[in-house]
Amino acid sequence: MPPAAVRPTFGRVALIGKLRSAEIAESLRELRGMLEKRGCEVLIERETASDLGLRGVDYAAIGADAATIDKSITFGKVVTGALA
Repeated sequence: MPPAAVRPTFGRVALIGKLRSAEIAESLRELRGMLEKRGCEVLIERETASDLGLRGVDYAAIGADAATIDKSITFGKVVTGALA
């Protein structure tokens, strides 16, 4: 079965990155694309998106969206506690 046809076990994924860390940008974009191809709804934490200059993405707000996120993935050392 092609990867795009595989149904994800989780639907909403939040990506959270270490701020002022440009080296995570490429990895974050690649993972976002892979997850979207597998049918996941991908949200990027608002400060991470802003810090990396990402436009036109769906945002996740720390705390506010935690109950609706199935999985969160962090890049680098994140001190804020993710989406808890």
